Amino acid sequence: MSVKGIRSRGIHGDAIFNNIRVVEVGDDYVVGVRGYRFYRYNESDGRWQYFGKITDRRFGFLSRIRILSRLLRADVHFYKTLKNGQSVCIAKRGIFRFNASIRKFGKCFDIIRGTRPLNICEDEKGNIFFGEYFNNPERDSVNIYKSIDYGASWEIAYTFPAKSIRHIHEMCFDNYTNSIWVATGDLEGECIIGYTNDQFRSFNSVLKGGQEYRTCKLLFFRDKIVYGTDSETAVNYLKQIDRNTLKVTDLVSLQGSVINSVKIGDRCFFSTTVEPSEVNKDKNSYVWMYDNETGRCKIIAQYKKDLWNHRYFQFGWCKFPEYAESDSQFLYYHGNALKSIDGSTLRLKISDL
Repeated sequence: MSVKGIRSRGIHGDAIFNNIRVVEVGDDYVVGVRGYRFYRYNESDGRWQYFGKITDRRFGFLSRIRILSRLLRADVHFYKTLKNGQSVCIAKRGIFRFNASIRKFGKCFDIIRGTRPLNICEDEKGNIFFGEYFNNPERDSVNIYKSIDYGASWEIAYTFPAKSIRHIHEMCFDNYTNSIWVATGDLEGECIIGYTNDQFRSFNSVLKGGQEYRTCKLLFFRDKIVYGTDSETAVNYLKQIDRNTLKVTDLVSLQGSVINSVKIGDRCFFSTTVEPSEVNKDKNSYVWMYDNETGRCKIIAQYKKDLWNHRYFQFGWCKFPEYAESDSQFLYYHGNALKSIDGSTLRLKISDL
């Protein structure tokens, strides 16, 4: 079974793949999803070839209907191919790992608090980690989980004590220092940027405070760390942390909060979110590019929020896939709750940006 990729017509970008979301890009492959079904892209004939699905009868069915999948958050949120070739993903209320012999993703961790974590992080030894992400109004303790067998079993690796944070936004591996960095949220004193270099036997809190340290993704260079802030109560910025001095400086102000970003070579890409508030009033999602060689920031695309209410049918934003390699000639991103590109993926040639 295959799904044909269609060239864009009147939409910014050199290609658009209708009704399929790219979730991972490798040096010689691209993985996409439609609902709970997974496909690989064949560049030679422009077709998507089916290779597996998540075994979840209820949400698997609902994921096929785009507007219901948005309402119920029934979609594939994250996908990653691990160093040993094992594939894992995050979908509603579970972490799933792929069984190639039956071409199915089976649940290996049942999410009890919240609907899903935001990502899975792999260290240099092949251990994988995720942090709990749930509403947590009472500010209960929050766990980081670890698996040493590629997701087959899990144990608690670290716990943030009660009243210290709300939840964990992201865990990121820094290949310059072989450290795992953690970003937490949400309110004053709960926003922490820190790291471990001993698999959470200890944790080093580097920056702690309010909205200036509230982020969902850290992007690493040898001499700096770049991130976008994720706030509905303060003006958002692209920022950088000097690794030597830990000084934080603003690169550019943004139109909205940043939930997703990606680093490809010497360039970083960020998407602003249409998250209406007293501060975030713009009704467009913007894709920004930061060029580390020149230090320049610029907007490369913008898309208007669609008509569906954001409280029920999600904020408008662009999401970038995981990149298995640090370099690529193409930037991919799919639209969420945006006019013309909701549920579809765009591909731009980076050298043209």
